[in-house]
Amino acid sequence: MKITTCKVCFAALALLFTATASASTTALTFTGGQGNNVEQNVMAGWRFQTTQSVTVDNLGVYGLRGGLVFSHQVGIWDSGGNLLATGTVPAGNSGAFVNNFWFTPVAPVMLQAGQIFTVAAFYGSPGEEIVTLLANVTTDPAITYVDRATSLTTMFSFPINNNALNLSGDFGANFTYAAATPEPASFLLLGIGLALITVGRRRV
Repeated sequence: MKITTCKVCFAALALLFTATASASTTALTFTGGQGNNVEQNVMAGWRFQTTQSVTVDNLGVYGLRGGLVFSHQVGIWDSGGNLLATGTVPAGNSGAFVNNFWFTPVAPVMLQAGQIFTVAAFYGSPGEEIVTLLANVTTDPAITYVDRATSLTTMFSFPINNNALNLSGDFGANFTYAAATPEPASFLLLGIGLALITVGRRRV
């Protein structure tokens, strides 16, 4: 009876972890648009608003499947210009290639719901391509695309210009996130698991 109880207990807990696990989601994808070689010394990105809290786990930049020409520092800022997350996507093809973006992992950072943030990458040398014009943007329901964000600068910094030239965006920078919300069934499974553990201990 003791062994059977433990087996049921572990099965319940395994189901709990499966129910609460959440795979990373690419924040933004697009179709169409016009590719352009980036000017030297520019921050290029876009602003977005969160509709629910999300946890950023990777930062990335747009690039061809063959790899990036240069490494690029990418960051996410709040509306006050405070840097919340940053990482450097390496040159070449050593990063993770997903949906036409090269990604690098960063320490998880939670973005609270209902706030406006900016994601942007620094381009310090010409030769990399971004998409700027007439791109059809798609975002996950957890975030809403706001507008373009850019700055001419010689260093990695918060981009201060929004919706410049009325272009649809500078893609550019991107990120992935997890938005794990335990389902009601998860709490039921947790309760069952803890109850069975208690029963098993009493029978020892």
